[in-house]
Amino acid sequence: MIKIKKILLSILNLFERLRQYKTKWVEDLPEQTNKNTIYIIGGHEHPFYAAVTCPKKKCKKIIHLEISKQFKKRWSIKKEASGAVSITPSVHVIDSPCRCHYWIKNGHIIWHSLPPLFVPKSNITL
Repeated sequence: MIKIKKILLSILNLFERLRQYKTKWVEDLPEQTNKNTIYIIGGHEHPFYAAVTCPKKKCKKIIHLEISKQFKKRWSIKKEASGAVSITPSVHVIDSPCRCHYWIKNGHIIWHSLPPLFVPKSNITL
């Protein structure tokens, strides 16, 4: 079972290499965001946080990553030669039904583990 998961994860990451996330440096997060864009809010001079729509296919949650030095727990961004960004450490979304865990490297998503196959509807009770 573990080998199957590793094979599926490798295939998923191979497909993710085909999708390049653009980077936009903005002063404020736009009301309408693009799913394949990483927004760096605060501009080049004083980046405050990064925002990206969850890469899980049906999830539309916008993930905010604090990058300003004033935050205790924060991520760091590195602008690559291609113009894309890498963000460290990994992004682990635990407060959403999708529960994704991935890295952003050179504008690409690299999954740490397989995301769940579906996002449960919020009106379902167990």
